[in-house]
Amino acid sequence: MELSLTDGQVTELQVALATRIHALKNEIARQSNPAVQAAHRKHLERALPVYNALTAHIDAVTLADDDHDDANYHP
Repeated sequence: MELSLTDGQVTELQVALATRIHALKNEIARQSNPAVQAAHRKHLERALPVYNALTAHIDAVTLADDDHDDANYHP
């Protein structure tokens, strides 16, 4: 399945994931109930690979765009 997003939507998704991951980490640290901590860790384990893959994709696209711009630069 292919998903088409604008640059702005990708940025919003990245920020939303980063915000969620940060909140989960804080909630795990704050929480004293081991069952609740485990539930938050499970959500964190699901969110981190998505965030990392998205960030890697953004980095690859940015690098490709930079290389393309460099190739088309003729002073």
